[in-house]
Amino acid sequence: MPNTVNAGTTLSFAPEWVVTGAIAYRVPLGENLGALFYLDGRWNSEYTTETLDHSLVTDNESFAIFNGRVGIGPENERWSVELFGQNLTDEFYYVGGFTPPLQNSRVIYPNQPRTYGVSLRLQY
Repeated sequence: MPNTVNAGTTLSFAPEWVVTGAIAYRVPLGENLGALFYLDGRWNSEYTTETLDHSLVTDNESFAIFNGRVGIGPENERWSVELFGQNLTDEFYYVGGFTPPLQNSRVIYPNQPRTYGVSLRLQY
């Protein structure tokens, strides 16, 4: 049976260790205005992205991802403007992969690269 997962089989997306953490710091800037500094991170030990059609092609070594943001807004949080960055160290890893039916090829999905942007939040 090709679609059977037996006891002891290493499952996909199941690293042995995952460590996460985040820190946020708010600073008052005057009357009813404040700044936000935020950083989060995640470290994964090595893992595979495929269980049944296992191939070393999409196995991931251990890696760490860091995201951050800096923002400004009033204390009542009715609005804010924030600069953000995702995957600040531009870490590369595989999100997944598979072999399409009836083809002698492989489809592999990489993670999102380093990304920066600005967000505006409004609440009413």
